[in-house]
Amino acid sequence: MGILVYMLVIILYIIIHSDVANRKKYFRHIEKYIHPKDTILDFGGGNCKFAEYMQNRNKVTTVDIFKGCSTSDVYDGFKLPYEDNSFDVVVCMFVLHHIPHQSKIIKEIMRVCKKRLIILEDDPSSFFDILISKLHFIFFNQSMNCIKLMHSPVEWCKMIDCNSFEKLSVRSIINPTPHYIIIKDID
Repeated sequence: MGILVYMLVIILYIIIHSDVANRKKYFRHIEKYIHPKDTILDFGGGNCKFAEYMQNRNKVTTVDIFKGCSTSDVYDGFKLPYEDNSFDVVVCMFVLHHIPHQSKIIKEIMRVCKKRLIILEDDPSSFFDILISKLHFIFFNQSMNCIKLMHSPVEWCKMIDCNSFEKLSVRSIINPTPHYIIIKDID
């Protein structure tokens, strides 16, 4: 019986680790909204995985509140260290729900963005989705206040006056909460 439990733990670990590590499943959905050669700011990009993924297609600058890789920029959480209209596209993947001053940071993101803002976020609307999100926050040692900062795609669109959103067909094994891409084209 002990060997079966041990094997089950190993299998669960492998499934969870591969699911968390495989961010490329989201990158492929985002990529179709970005023209080749557009300059990109990966806002809150942490470990620069999106920059690595896009390296042969687009120039990607990663910025976060910590230095997640050797090429990332660090900002103070309020003011981005870039000139107005510095990037064709700004991408925000699963990061805005961590920021309590969302309207201020969205204005700052829009300041540095020339053409398109792409937001990728969860929408935990059912009891089960909310429970899974809370477990995710515990697992990654994050504040439970983040759940209050998550919005539906309709609410995100109202907040940024966006053009459209798309529900992703890709789901995480450990987080079945629906994911959405919200698109704001800038005039």
